[in-house]
Amino acid sequence: MLLFPILFFGILFFNSLKRNGLGVSTCMLTMYLITSVFGLILGNTDYQFEYENYSTIEIGIIPVLVYSLMIWACIYPFYKTNNKTNQIAIIKNQSLFKNLVGLYIFILLVLIAAYAAMIVFIITYGDFGALRKMVYEGILQDPIYSLSGPFRAVASVCSILGEGAYFMIVFFFYSVCALNNKTWFNLLILLSSLSPVLIGFVNIDRSKMVFWFLIFIMTYCLYRPHISTPYQKRFIRRIASFFLGLIVVYLALVTISRFGERDSGTEGGLLVYIGQPIINFCNIWDNLWTDNITTVRVLPITNFILGQKPLDSDYVATVFAQHGVHINVFTSFVGVFLIDIGHLGAILIPLFISFVTSLFLRSYKNSLTLTLRMSIIIVGIGTIVQCGIIGYYYITVGRVFTFFMFLFLSRCFGCSGVKNTTISR
Repeated sequence: MLLFPILFFGILFFNSLKRNGLGVSTCMLTMYLITSVFGLILGNTDYQFEYENYSTIEIGIIPVLVYSLMIWACIYPFYKTNNKTNQIAIIKNQSLFKNLVGLYIFILLVLIAAYAAMIVFIITYGDFGALRKMVYEGILQDPIYSLSGPFRAVASVCSILGEGAYFMIVFFFYSVCALNNKTWFNLLILLSSLSPVLIGFVNIDRSKMVFWFLIFIMTYCLYRPHISTPYQKRFIRRIASFFLGLIVVYLALVTISRFGERDSGTEGGLLVYIGQPIINFCNIWDNLWTDNITTVRVLPITNFILGQKPLDSDYVATVFAQHGVHINVFTSFVGVFLIDIGHLGAILIPLFISFVTSLFLRSYKNSLTLTLRMSIIIVGIGTIVQCGIIGYYYITVGRVFTFFMFLFLSRCFGCSGVKNTTISR
């Protein structure tokens, strides 16, 4: 049955490539095609990894169909949206654009100051595997908790807003393609997007860096038709090589440090990291039957206001003791809905997301002009799917809040004209 997602996403990938070129939907399908291939290999590897011997897990047809179809339901609105635009709208309120860049540069500097000692400690300690264990055990905590006075308040707000710095990747591509900003300013914009990467580094959390990587690739695919001049192509190629290279090197170091000394080796750790979502989803679908529904991760702002505590290790251990499945693993975004809301939630919530996405993208469906507001909407909603190969992206208050913040502010940019661009083949 693990062969089905490969065939399913593979056929859709080639259809999307033919229809939309290297667009957003093609990018998303590529991610799920890759994880499906790794899932097939992992499912046929008879080895006892840290959590499971994945080859012993029975894969049923129903969870495979639910997994594949619900993911496609969320990709479909992007598939139907025109990605071969040849115009880009120029914003009128460029002062707001620059002020937001300045805000996120400030946020990054505050977080660097707050995390300075921890950054030095992590670099000098070097053993990322041991450091990650310290984080799990609560020995290492976010340095902001140890601060006091006004700086702690400022750093706490910056850490919340910093979760949404991924949107500055959109600003970077828009600035390069639509505005006549200097090279140094464009570099500052991209630097301002690194706050979540810094937070992930301090917490030895690879997922935030993977998210940055995935969102950068998706945004590149969105703006690819507008990267037309030799300067734009050369600049983005060099910047992408540098920043993505640094993140890949760090991810490799963390992976080697965590898995290099295990019998499965680094290759086994990488195989589990990428290939586990489809297998975990099927395993949880068949074995996790619980009435303990929670919206802590699905509606983080609501539950923050109500004071509900996040899922902790005790809850995870209780679920494993009762049902024999691990839930603190990668399951895809559909898997998070399955764990938290139940089997019906794993179907209804993706369908709802697909419906809402279609409503947002309806006005853009056949448009030949890309706007900054529509870019924010496409990337903001698209992260659910693009980053959903791991889990549900909007599980934190900061990410939800900043999405609505950017969505609101995007109405204030206005439009002063349209710039014609050449479609890049």
